[in-house]
Amino acid sequence: MHLNKDLHAFLSRFLSVTCHRGCRRNFKPSAEQIAIVNHLKTHHVVVSARPGAGKTATAEAVAQANPNTLIAVVTYSKRLQLDTQRRFQSYPLVDVFTFRGLASRFFGTIIHNDTIFADVRRSARPPVWNDVPRYEIVILDELQDPTENLYWLTCTFISFLTRLLVLGDSRQAIYEFRGADQEYLEQSPNILPTVSPHQWKSAQLSQSFRLSRQTANFINNAFLGGEPYIQGSHEGPKPLYIHGNLNRTAKILEYLYPLSREYGPENTAILAPSLRSSDEVVKRIINTLWNKHKVPAAHAVSDDQRLDDDITRGKITPSTYHRFKGSERDLVIFNLAPHLPDNRCPNATFIALTRARKQLVVLHSHKKPHMPFVNWAAIKNGVDLVNIEDKPLQAQSKPERPPPPKFKLPETIHVSAAARYVREEDLDRIIRHHLDIRKVQSPLPFSCWINAPDKVRTDVVKNHWEPVSDVNGLTVTLDFEYWLTGKVAISMNGTHMEHVPTEKTLKDDTFRAVWLSKGATRYDANTSGFKSRWRQMAYQRHRFGWMVPHLAVSTQRLLKQFSEYSRPKLAKDLTMEVPLQQHLSMDDQTTTLRGWADMIHSRSKGRDVTMWEVKFVTALSYEHVIQVVICGYLWAMANQMQPFPRLVLYNVKNNERWEIETTLACAKQVIEEILKIKYGANEQRCLDEFLKGCADVQEEVAQLLGEDARFFPKVERLEMFKGSATIF
Repeated sequence: MHLNKDLHAFLSRFLSVTCHRGCRRNFKPSAEQIAIVNHLKTHHVVVSARPGAGKTATAEAVAQANPNTLIAVVTYSKRLQLDTQRRFQSYPLVDVFTFRGLASRFFGTIIHNDTIFADVRRSARPPVWNDVPRYEIVILDELQDPTENLYWLTCTFISFLTRLLVLGDSRQAIYEFRGADQEYLEQSPNILPTVSPHQWKSAQLSQSFRLSRQTANFINNAFLGGEPYIQGSHEGPKPLYIHGNLNRTAKILEYLYPLSREYGPENTAILAPSLRSSDEVVKRIINTLWNKHKVPAAHAVSDDQRLDDDITRGKITPSTYHRFKGSERDLVIFNLAPHLPDNRCPNATFIALTRARKQLVVLHSHKKPHMPFVNWAAIKNGVDLVNIEDKPLQAQSKPERPPPPKFKLPETIHVSAAARYVREEDLDRIIRHHLDIRKVQSPLPFSCWINAPDKVRTDVVKNHWEPVSDVNGLTVTLDFEYWLTGKVAISMNGTHMEHVPTEKTLKDDTFRAVWLSKGATRYDANTSGFKSRWRQMAYQRHRFGWMVPHLAVSTQRLLKQFSEYSRPKLAKDLTMEVPLQQHLSMDDQTTTLRGWADMIHSRSKGRDVTMWEVKFVTALSYEHVIQVVICGYLWAMANQMQPFPRLVLYNVKNNERWEIETTLACAKQVIEEILKIKYGANEQRCLDEFLKGCADVQEEVAQLLGEDARFFPKVERLEMFKGSATIF
């Protein structure tokens, strides 16, 4: 039998790599999960799963009920994939992929970003089926998050399948900025092609095993207009709602510190819309908890860096709403963003509200009114309310707010964040249209990479770690400056590094590597406002020696990029850490663009200028390209009598080098198009447009499969969807 051959090949492949033997844990599915397992025997099933309702447990129930069946579980995030893999270790016939991992396997190339994904799709190269078993059941998790490219992959992958289990929650769709569309979940019975004769059945996982009844009722009544959307599963304390001047950190900590002691730092998270850019409340809470009580906190490298278990172990976890999706803690402190002009609870707010296993705390600034959808009476009835103001607490809700403007610029935009959360497909289109990128140096083989650590252990007993990837690049450029000038910058952006040692001491490579790493860490603490990493490392008397084996070779690698220049000439012509700032007006709005140029090389009396952006990363990206283009624009606007600078992106880690050529006019167009996408209102496609796009993708996949298209159902364009009802 064909299936037996596939099964034999799969088992041989699987067991040659790793054998997942061991006792399965005692797992008893809930009534809702059992119903889904039974539906899947004769139907495809689409499930609306509430936060904490046991999606992964449902997948395990399916595996438990089908022990001799090849099953694939496809997840949206790497973190979820790893968590799911751990749970399925005792199920050898279950494979767990991310969408990108599946695409890499399917097309025989490593796909680590959306740009490569789009290139693979454009190439129209047929998939490689040889090493892909014919799975009898495929479980698609978090299907509210896919983009069109992921839908295209899904159509390609499931063309031969028999049964599908689709899991997701429309209220947890938060990646619109990446092109995700929750309609892929809601319309899945209509848009997922399959040769199977089975019909579709809808189901729900309505009970949250994470949330208490008190928290679930509070969310339903205060934020969801009374809709009984979530059912709590256990008793717990009422949410704590703290209202007032959030600058009064000491007063707020009278309530938060006892809770953090009760639940422990490792079981505590503080969530906000953003951390690095503007949220001073979280910074003050984190810093004060350490200063007064030595409560450790994980360092927030960036708003979008994924959570690392090593970094968060034993510490309070500060995070953005988006980054904390899929995570939970016993105690969650939620810094409400009540300035959003929504008449419906934003999905990101909903996600943040549903992360607490035991105690939810809401912080609400007295300066900002409630969002229109919030039920003030339900708040007063469903929480322990604390007002830290002298005057009585008043309801602040307003009737209706006007719709938000289609485009609204913030007062200040930092260059490093300008392209963040912009879809890679959009970046790709803008860059292809306006810029000329020459990849003059390819990455070295992996064996030649400078593998400086991205995290270091700071407490052996408690197994605490701190991230350091963000300071490695700064350490290299500081050492490069020392080689060039014999000096090291003692002030950057008004922030002083510690006392500069003598020149004789600095000549020692080991001492200099330690001192520069320490200075770069301290500099980041002062500029970012998050001082937890610096203070925790200093308190532990950490050596700061992780760059000792790597700094000399890193600096020499950077020096080779300037091999044709003598040291005195280069020292004269090269300027390090140049601050840049300009006002930009768009659509009768003005913002301030701010950034730093790592290095500016000026020759021929300023008539020949090259701007360098130095990275220490796994791979250069289009986001890095946008950063250096904006810096070039800022410099050119301040030096309009000179030609637009040449732009260089250089990655010390793997010796990759890109050179970007453009003009002042094109650079401005790039900036304006990026900002319009990032700060413009997302226009949702109507259902007909969405379904038409799905039909186009299905035709594209049918052509891609060629001879295998006989397995693909005939696509009837939009007519195939007419009269179909939305599942949820």
